[in-house]
Amino acid sequence: MTRTAGEEAFLITVEDLILSKLLWVRRSESEKQLHDIKMLLSKEYDRGYVESWAERLGVAELLARCRRE
Repeated sequence: MTRTAGEEAFLITVEDLILSKLLWVRRSESEKQLHDIKMLLSKEYDRGYVESWAERLGVAELLARCRRE
């Protein structure tokens, strides 16, 4: 949680957003989420963190597929 202009806000890292969207796609095959993941993968992020957690969460193959497309 962070505070800005006196307001509290919850922030998510790019890495955790990628993982969250991978989990969503695993359940729904959402084209929108797939598109979002591919766009996020083009940004700067901690690749080792994402790969490690993708493996633990069972979405490593989906991550690899998004990178290939």
